[in-house]
Amino acid sequence: MWVAQFPRATWWGLLAYLEGLKWPDPYSVQVLIRDEEDDCFGLWMMRGGKLQEIPLMGTVRIPSEKLITGGVLIRPEKGENEE
Repeated sequence: MWVAQFPRATWWGLLAYLEGLKWPDPYSVQVLIRDEEDDCFGLWMMRGGKLQEIPLMGTVRIPSEKLITGGVLIRPEKGENEE
């Protein structure tokens, strides 16, 4: 397992860079990404040689072209228990 933290400004090209590495077993590659505004980590896995986000139950990604992940990942039920 590798763990790394990157400043947001250096994320552009990260997914393409990871896709281009010579992985011994590309189908075992799992990338967890959490941006500053995300409620939780998103899961990305190799499919057809490209890293694609795997939808996680209980999460919704609100689209934004400004983010490499395509938007902000939220957990809609997060605010339901707060009173």
